[in-house]
Amino acid sequence: MSESLTVESRKTQWEEKTLGELCDFVNGYAFKSKDFRDSGVPVIRISNIKNNRISKNKLVFVGNENLESLRAFTSSKGDILIAMSGATTGKIGINDLDECSLLNQRVGKFIPKVGLSKNYLYYFLNIFSSHFLNISEGSAQPNLSTK
Repeated sequence: MSESLTVESRKTQWEEKTLGELCDFVNGYAFKSKDFRDSGVPVIRISNIKNNRISKNKLVFVGNENLESLRAFTSSKGDILIAMSGATTGKIGINDLDECSLLNQRVGKFIPKVGLSKNYLYYFLNIFSSHFLNISEGSAQPNLSTK
């Protein structure tokens, strides 16, 4: 016969972890605006994170000649991104671009570790997105730390 657990007994089985224990985090690269082009490799900026997706409106590009050295800043379809500065600090978006793209500075990417559902992480982060703005620092412009 199986016994059902009460809410209280289930609570004692929960393991508390920090976000940093469950996923890795990557900041974007500080591209120079003079390097932006009309075509090439897309660069996702904070302004492209809209309605929990990546807007192609006002998307900028860089050449692919230095792509190998920028590999750490790449983003693929399905990645969970966050705005780390400005009035929209904490907004979350899923990269739904078909092509590989690069992250501009102050756009971060969450990389779930094995065992953490990407969908669960996305919904968890969305629930707390307004909290990210509350914990951000900066007098003139809110900023999230990678910590």
